[in-house]
This record gives sequence, C-alpha cells and structure tokens, in this order.
Amino acid sequence: RRVHGGFMLTSSTNMESMVMDSKVFDEICSIVWPRNVKHEDVLRWYGTRFVFSDAPQTRFGLIQTHGGPCGVLAAVQAQLIHLLCQQNKLETCSDDDRESALVHALCLILDRTRPTATAPLSVVFFAAGATISSETLIAASDLTVQSTRSVGELQQLLSSNLVSLHAEGAVYLFLLSVVLTRGLRELKDDMDDPNNTLTVEFGHSGQELLNLLLTGRAASNVFDGTKQLDGEASLMLKGIESRSSVGYLSHLEFLRYLEVGNNYKLPLQPVWVIGSASHFTVLFSKDPAVLELVPVESVRTKARKVFSTVDRDENGFVTSDRLVEMLRHPDLGLEQPLSHDQIQALQVQLDMDGIVLWEQFVSAIESLVNGSSGQRQPSALPAAQTYPPVPWPCEVCTYINENTQSTSCEMCTAPRPKPESAAAGQTQPESAVTSFELFHYNGLAGPDGNPRLARLMVSIRLSDEATRNEAYNASSGHMSHQAHTNPPIVEVLRTKWSTAQVTWEGAEVPRID
Repeated sequence: RRVHGGFMLTSSTNMESMVMDSKVFDEICSIVWPRNVKHEDVLRWYGTRFVFSDAPQTRFGLIQTHGGPCGVLAAVQAQLIHLLCQQNKLETCSDDDRESALVHALCLILDRTRPTATAPLSVVFFAAGATISSETLIAASDLTVQSTRSVGELQQLLSSNLVSLHAEGAVYLFLLSVVLTRGLRELKDDMDDPNNTLTVEFGHSGQELLNLLLTGRAASNVFDGTKQLDGEASLMLKGIESRSSVGYLSHLEFLRYLEVGNNYKLPLQPVWVIGSASHFTVLFSKDPAVLELVPVESVRTKARKVFSTVDRDENGFVTSDRLVEMLRHPDLGLEQPLSHDQIQALQVQLDMDGIVLWEQFVSAIESLVNGSSGQRQPSALPAAQTYPPVPWPCEVCTYINENTQSTSCEMCTAPRPKPESAAAGQTQPESAVTSFELFHYNGLAGPDGNPRLARLMVSIRLSDEATRNEAYNASSGHMSHQAHTNPPIVEVLRTKWSTAQVTWEGAEVPRID
C-alpha cells in the first residue's frame, strides 16, 4: 500500500486542474478493458512504470517487468530511440539525456492523438493522499487531470513530475492520458466496431491501442487506407491513413493473419515496433539511408498483389467476372490503361469455364509489359537453354510433366513459369545486393537480467522481390512462405525485405516474444 504525494504544478496560469469525473472514468474503463478482464491483469498495469536500464549497452532502454503493457512501452521506446539517434546520443546518453527524451516522446505521442491542433492535452496523475495498493482497483477519486493546449506547457509539466513517471502505475496513467486526449467519441469512431477495447485477453495491448500510440488514431487494422467489407457496402474497415513517424511490422503477417501496409512499412523514421502473438519489441537503424532501400517490385510481384485483392482466400484462381477489375487496377503497373479491345481479348484468353487461374493471369500480364498485344505468345527462348532437363510439376494442377522442355502443362495447358534467369528472350542481370545494419531491442530481461539488444546484419537484393517463397504452392494452390526453418525475427524482416539474409552477433537468437 502506498500513499501518493500528488503532483507538482508549473507556474503556468493556462493549466486546468480537476478531479477525475466518476462517470467519465467508468466510460474510460469500458473502452480500455474487455468485459471479461481479470483482476490480476489490471493490477499488472498498476505495477508498471517507466524505468530505464542500467546496463551500459541499453541505458536508453525501458525495462518491462510485467506482461500486458508492452505495447505502450514499445511505442514510447521507439519514439525515444529516434529522438536519441537524432542527437547522436543513443550509446552515450546521460541520465538527463534519457529523461529529457522520455518526456519529449510522451509529449509527441499525446500531441498526435488529439483530434485537432487546439484540442486539450490531458495528463492524469494520482491525487495527493491517494492510497494505492496491489490488491484494490483504482477509483476516480484517486485521480486528478491536468489539461493544457500548449505542447510546451505539457513538456514543462511532465519534466516537473519525473518522479511520477518512474513510480508504479505511471504507464497506466499515461494510457488514461492518451484516452482522454484523444476523446471517447473519437476513439469509438476510429475503430471498426465501437465496442472494441484497447486491451484484449490477459490485459495485452490490442492493435487499436498500438495504432493509437503510433498514428494518433485507434484504427482496427494495419493495411493502408480503408477497405470495404465484401458484401457490406456500408461497412468500411479502417487502416492506416498516411505514413507514420514510427513504423510497424508483424510476425502475424508472415503467418498470413493480416496485411501490413506501406504506410507502416515505410515510416518517416527508421524505427519499427515489431508485433508477435503476445509481445511488442523495437527494430531500428542508426542510418536514415535504410529508408531508401526499397526494392523494385517485379511484374510478377505486382500481379500477385492485385490478384490477391480478389483471391483473398489464396485458392490460386478467381471468378472470371472479377477479371476486368484486376486488369484496371492501378497497382498492376501498366504504362497505359488497357483498351476495350485488349480487355475483351484477355477475357476470351483467360476465362476457363468461369474462372481465371493465377499462372495464366500473370503470364498474360508479363506478356503485356514485355510489349505483346495480350495474346499468348510462345517462348522466344531456345528451350534447351532455358529449362533444366528434369520433369517439372505444374503450379496449377500439380501434374508432373515428363517433357522437360515444354512451355505449358500437358494436362491443364497452364503456362510454365519462365526460368529465373530469363524472361521474354532476354537474360536478366544479376540482382544488386546491398547490406545494412539493424538493431533489435526487447525490454524483457534476458538471461543476465538485463534487456536484450541484438545487432543484425541484413543483406537484400534490390531488383526483384518476386522470390520463391512468394509463389503459389504447387500442391495446394495457396500462397505460401518457406517452411518454418528461420527464427521469427528473420520471418518478420522478410515481410518487408523478402530477400533478406540475416545474421547476428552471439549465439542467442534475437527473440520477438
């Protein structure tokens, strides 16, 4: 049990102070906690504070001792790392440097969450004399709210109350501050379902909460923009509207549970929060030039992305009535829109009893890009020089073709994929390879009792991101990645750089959980 001495006010006359309203507090709790939240899950948040590591290599790092609040800690940590990197003080930060960066990071997050540039910035503190224990829930009467419309005054307020930031419950109070600053009505409007909550089972930070901290909006998804739910014209799924300052990558994308858009993958700063099934960590680079390493997408990769917008279950085929929609998709990357005659010719060519197969679709698109009229053309490569002398499985029907030099399947007539080394009669140049350095920070204590910082060396090809692990599986027709032979950190990096080869220092594999 601990009795709080309250907070220290600044000399500003523009600061508004009030006791937390009990009705507002009940509404906040209803949007923060799921209905079935357990008492112990809430108490873990109460016990979490902003505390720095004392290990020499991770003095910039916040320590996590309880499960649940890692989403808040990771978002703040990512912003803090960026600020220290800007000042070239990441490895040499003094106590004052990291305290100042923490305050600045909290101010930036609160400022981006307010609905308008002049809306109040609210900070929640424990009231003077409030008695907080590890066994009872916090009540509205235990809290007081300070509000200002000035970021400078907010920074001064937090700087004057560093003791409160390092005390138990500080992370929970910051969560309440973010909710109040954003506004309850705005939060519900941000979400796909207004009944969603910012935390989920076991008190873990939900996707809406992480999006709120990183972008200022509690969107329910991580793809770019908005999407209309199939069959529901009035239901729009909300994603990330614009490039964020701090990015986000997810292991769940590798497992194909969700799609992370470029607004998160290509942030304004070379810092990303990494999400796993149960934890959030931080990936970063000290070199802003890493942001410019954007591989050029191949024709096949662009076609795959367009095809996948229709083939969401990744069956390897779509109904033919969706073909025109795909052919007119802007992401297909055609230099000129297709004419009416070209579209009609492709409909005749690709419609196979009401369906369009993936391999036939991508073959037609490759032919268009390479200058053909859209009609199927025989390969211009000498057969003996393009294919190895072994039987090959059809990627559409899985039939094993004995004719090693055939250019289409003997069973279903689907075109055979071109060899990696050639396309349309031309030998492709070797892909340019570049290497760069990344760092991965995990606030959970490692074997030595300290947070874990791993240095990663990454090599990628810059020219063609259409790799084998993005092809349709020959036996099932589904899109599939390589078998789980790589650590999750490598799998996450390949959702952004699909050709990434990753090494790290030391025997311990960097962990994202």
